[in-house]
Amino acid sequence: MAEDLSGLGTESLVVTRRDAVAIVTLNRPHKRNALDDATDELYAHRRAPGAVFWLATDNVNALYWSLHDWSHFHNHGSFDDRPATEYQCDVAALAWLWINRDVIPLPAAHWERLREASLENHRRLRAERPVTACPPPALLEDGAALRALAARLTG
Repeated sequence: MAEDLSGLGTESLVVTRRDAVAIVTLNRPHKRNALDDATDELYAHRRAPGAVFWLATDNVNALYWSLHDWSHFHNHGSFDDRPATEYQCDVAALAWLWINRDVIPLPAAHWERLREASLENHRRLRAERPVTACPPPALLEDGAALRALAARLTG
């Protein structure tokens, strides 16, 4: 973990790598759009996020939304079918959080609240745009199914 973090400018940092998460405290003001900047740099330098991924947040909710937003930029294409896009991003963020819950730390009840809020948001988006390529949100509706997916992702 010898990478220079001085440009991130955050109060606390959740440092994530493929196989580890650590929390580091820094004394700097929060930098807006830090996630966009970081993911743009990964793309610009053709660095795989699985090789190195630094993400700064000061709470689990911000970590969830940062992972969700990171998915917007780097996991799929255009943002023209919002229910489908949001569903992919929600599932990606929730699966990552479940896989890493012990090292964050993240109580299962908090994860469940995030899942329920994601499902509520997804239902609202589907009501606004009933014609969508998005499949039914089974993974958001069934926490056990989403946890099982996360378990399959980790082997």
